[in-house]
Amino acid sequence: PRGRQSATWGRLFYQALNESVWSLSMLWAAECLWHAGQLSSREIEHVRERLFYPIADLVWGEWYFIHNIRMWHNASIGCIGLAFGDRLLIRHAIHGDKGFRQQLVDGYRWKDAFSCEGTLGYHGYGLTAMLFLAEAMQRCGYDPYHDPHLLRAILVPYQLSQPDGTPPTLGDMFHAKALPTRIYATALRRFPENPLIRSASALAFRQWMNGMARADYESSVWNDTTAYSFRSEVDWLLSIDRIPREDSPVHKPVTVFPDSGLAVLRPDSDSYLLLKAAAPTGSHDHYDRLSLIWWEQGVLWFGDPGTCYYSHPHHENWFRQTAAHNCILVDGWRQERCGAELANAEPDRAEGRCRPYPREMPDVLLTRNLHRCGQGWEDEVTMVSDRIRTLSVVFHPLATPRDLPTGCRAADDSGLRLAGGLISNLRELPAGEAGQVLHFEQQGRTMQLALIDPPTGCRVLLGEALQNPQNQLMRSPIVVLQASASELRIHTRFQMV
Repeated sequence: PRGRQSATWGRLFYQALNESVWSLSMLWAAECLWHAGQLSSREIEHVRERLFYPIADLVWGEWYFIHNIRMWHNASIGCIGLAFGDRLLIRHAIHGDKGFRQQLVDGYRWKDAFSCEGTLGYHGYGLTAMLFLAEAMQRCGYDPYHDPHLLRAILVPYQLSQPDGTPPTLGDMFHAKALPTRIYATALRRFPENPLIRSASALAFRQWMNGMARADYESSVWNDTTAYSFRSEVDWLLSIDRIPREDSPVHKPVTVFPDSGLAVLRPDSDSYLLLKAAAPTGSHDHYDRLSLIWWEQGVLWFGDPGTCYYSHPHHENWFRQTAAHNCILVDGWRQERCGAELANAEPDRAEGRCRPYPREMPDVLLTRNLHRCGQGWEDEVTMVSDRIRTLSVVFHPLATPRDLPTGCRAADDSGLRLAGGLISNLRELPAGEAGQVLHFEQQGRTMQLALIDPPTGCRVLLGEALQNPQNQLMRSPIVVLQASASELRIHTRFQMV
């Protein structure tokens, strides 16, 4: 663009964010060439005045609040300042009221160090910028790694990791195939004796070696992110003599993130239950309080869809909607922006509460109580309201239905408002025992979803819905349990059989 038409536009790239990320690659290149004797003092002065200082000036006041984008702006400004000894840039990027130290304190919730944006994608993205600046600080006489909160933030993706080692797709996040490899390659150099860092870095390195996190260099075009794919190789080479070879994952039976309202239960190494009773977060949040993610026998049965590109209409009209998650709706409406409370979390049980409609239905109180049962869980969802309302409990089994009862009749999704018309082939199962137990198959295993002591008039709906943002032609089963009253309990059991 000509001039400053938007506060977020760059001069070389569409966004100032891309400009910040790209400037780090250019800064590394300039420093390497300088130390190799390939740039003269006059040339260094030229790129400082014509490239790096204009970039620092461009992003000086952009996105000046607690946010992952500001973390990248700080990394750019701070690294430029440290490289050229500019105290004004250093002070602004590190000690400013939205600088490195304040981003660490407010950007990663104090009690649990999880990103205030509520998604592991932006947790790792912002933390990568923080570590790029921290590395530059460490080499210039600062000591950012003495702060224990930085270490706690580094460990969060590993502590939340699923049985296959990948982070769960909470909020606005694409499905990740690996832990954030650059973070753990760097952390291993700075915390080589920490057992959790050793375990996390060993897992991240194995994922990287298996090609899960490596770019396809032959089909890549050079852009502002390609450099970091190559940089991963350098990071691991610098840590190669410290990488543990045999460390197995180290996880507690229950991990609670009190500020963020997340509980992860691990009855064994192949079982995993995440209950989201989260506090309100920023613009990357989804309407999914009291949703869950479930693994059993090393297989994902109930997942979180994450999201697609923000410009795609399905981002807002489906992937952020309550009905797209293993979650709860009242009168078919998506939840409002709200917080929830994690009431209890133990190795074999978890409980969350929320008022998901503080403006339109403030009388509605929801509770979700999960108890371990064999190789599965019993799930009790209760609703208390001042008037008769319809409670819908939604499940998205990532498996194929088996032995469906006969006598199903067509239904519509009018009871699931704002579902975007993306639920298809919806049908109501017959009342009685045949409609109360469903079986789903995946990878040679069978999961049973059973309705226990159903309330009067409870309906069981089965259809198909979008669950994979990367393949929007593929549909997965959706199960909706519906009943109406002023006080309700829908009790289910999902387990391996």
